[in-house]
Amino acid sequence: MNSSLKKEYVRTWESLRKLTYRIRKGLEEQYIPAGINVVEFRILDFLKSDDKSTLARLSRELTVTREGVALIVEGLESRGLVKRTVVQEEPKLIFISLTASGKRVLAKATRLQEKMIMSSIGQLSESDLKTLQLLIDRLYDKV
Repeated sequence: MNSSLKKEYVRTWESLRKLTYRIRKGLEEQYIPAGINVVEFRILDFLKSDDKSTLARLSRELTVTREGVALIVEGLESRGLVKRTVVQEEPKLIFISLTASGKRVLAKATRLQEKMIMSSIGQLSESDLKTLQLLIDRLYDKV
């Protein structure tokens, strides 16, 4: 591989890293009016489709330590966004689910996220969007 091509790969990788950082920072700002952060959004969003999740499952799905997830869930619970339910037959088994308030906050945060999406990639043509998705999928399969 020639050195100029290698430099382009490194430059592209660095651009992707910077883009990922900007997206995360942008989302943090977008979620402020909803009163949550990016990790809290990910937990609420996951619970939307899995209303009887456990700390272990959330930890695996979100690649956050179990202790980290426990602290975040504790904060969400104290704000009334999630609830924990102990399974009577198995007291060590605790399900975590969204509350009505959690569903409202998630809906608001999702609308704010969609606003960010539309103000960024929403400006791409359909052709550019398809090309971008194809390239992201290819890269995703390699990483």
